[in-house]
Amino acid sequence: RVIADGRFGDMMTRALVLLAQKGREGYIHEIILALLELRNQQKGIQPLDVSTAVELSGDLKQRLSDGMQDFTKKNVDVNYSVDPALLGGVVIRIKDTVYDGSIARQLSRLRDSFAKGTAANG
Repeated sequence: RVIADGRFGDMMTRALVLLAQKGREGYIHEIILALLELRNQQKGIQPLDVSTAVELSGDLKQRLSDGMQDFTKKNVDVNYSVDPALLGGVVIRIKDTVYDGSIARQLSRLRDSFAKGTAANG
């Protein structure tokens, strides 16, 4: 329907029709993600996800964004989300790498440490 409405250019329309003819409609999402990644690489943009237990103020978001730009040496496109299960702190995901500075993670590590200590001493 989108194709019929003329919302795409000729080349995109032909590509979508070819995918449909070959029964490959299920790959459209992955193709779009790959194209977005290529565009981001060309423009020097690093998308990243930031999760916190509470909503961050505009100032904190800006400071975090600036810090991540310094860290990645790229312009960042930050997607912020709130996850109360984190209890506090921040979780940052850059591609397949996760930096987990959440209170929930620290408590989990502490619990694991106690469990190992108890098993070793018991």
